[in-house]
Amino acid sequence: ATRASATFPGLFQPCKWKDDNRNNNDANGEFQYLIDGGVGDILGLAGLGHLRPDEKNKRILNLVAGTFGYAGPLGPSRLPEGIHAKEVVSISIENAPKCGPWSMQNGPIAFQAAMNAIKNVLDAPMYHGDEEGHYVLHVDVTDYITN
Repeated sequence: ATRASATFPGLFQPCKWKDDNRNNNDANGEFQYLIDGGVGDILGLAGLGHLRPDEKNKRILNLVAGTFGYAGPLGPSRLPEGIHAKEVVSISIENAPKCGPWSMQNGPIAFQAAMNAIKNVLDAPMYHGDEEGHYVLHVDVTDYITN
């Protein structure tokens, strides 16, 4: 999926996902939504307003490969109009090997390093973002890269 997303931006549309290996996915036992960013909407946030439009207290997990860029991680009030998020958890996976059309061999290495780093920080405290309901975690995968 990562290779296809990098090669063909816009290929993946938002979709519902339910983990059949778990007894409950959220408090209501409903589906979760998976959204991929693209060229015009790098973080994939524009479509969130159309998913569950009547729900006003959404929780958003914003997972970014790399840094959040010059604007920093987005808190609930900085999300596109219509999302109605009460809480946002922003996680950046930093310093992973670069993966792209000419370096696809780094994909499995970056994935494994990110997975191991995330497992290691599951109990780490998050930092408060720049507003209420916003939490930020920066995950450095440097120590988890194996060749």
